Amino acid sequence: MNKTRILVVDDHEVVRQGVARILDGEDGLEICGEVGTGEEAVREAKRLNPDIIIMDVRLPGIDGLEATRRILRAQPGISVLVFTVNESKQMALEATKAGAKAYLTKTEGGLRLVDMLKSLVDRRGSPGSGPPKGSGGLPFYLGFGRLGFMLT
Repeated sequence: MNKTRILVVDDHEVVRQGVARILDGEDGLEICGEVGTGEEAVREAKRLNPDIIIMDVRLPGIDGLEATRRILRAQPGISVLVFTVNESKQMALEATKAGAKAYLTKTEGGLRLVDMLKSLVDRRGSPGSGPPKGSGGLPFYLGFGRLGFMLT
């Protein structure tokens, strides 16, 4: 079975280490890289070609949304999950515009992150899957907590 390769992008090393620890041992998921800036994210996405990127918004240099735009312009097959402390619905909408497939606040915890990643993996295997009819393409709630959304 091929594993889903994940690149973790966060300017806080402790968060990157925490995500790696949460995902360690999860069937079908593996961390292929960790970086701390938007520029590094763009460079490493090109080099590593991950399946999913866990992307913080606030990063030194270019922010996570701009990094997402640049990555997806060059590699549209990558799924980006925005993982941030920002609980603003406006930020979730901005993430949608940047091309992110999911949005999760860091306050939701590790199990929710794993659930969201597994949902992304499932959706990657379903071409044309998107928001439910009638959602207008806006983020929708999947029961992952107050701010956990699949965006597209």
